[in-house]
Amino acid sequence: MENVNSLSDECKKQKEAFFFILKRIILASCVLLLFFILNIYEQKSKNEVINAFKNGNEVICNSSIVSIKNGYEFEKNREFFVTNGVNIFNLKRCVLK
Repeated sequence: MENVNSLSDECKKQKEAFFFILKRIILASCVLLLFFILNIYEQKSKNEVINAFKNGNEVICNSSIVSIKNGYEFEKNREFFVTNGVNIFNLKRCVLK
């Protein structure tokens, strides 16, 4: 009888360990999925700002209004940077107006 009880206790411990590990794996997977979704959203937002600037719309960078109409143009050696000769802004850190 003691042998059956010890097996039952051992099974309970293994079951608890299994579900503990399973919960951690599910939690880690959810966190990774959240980061992946946020990354996609951020990339989409950055592309919208860059396209808006290319289309002549105004964007806000560090409380400055930046647009092609205001004399800003892309830097020659930098892909997402714009300048008007005095100020240089990274379009990835700007927001739509």
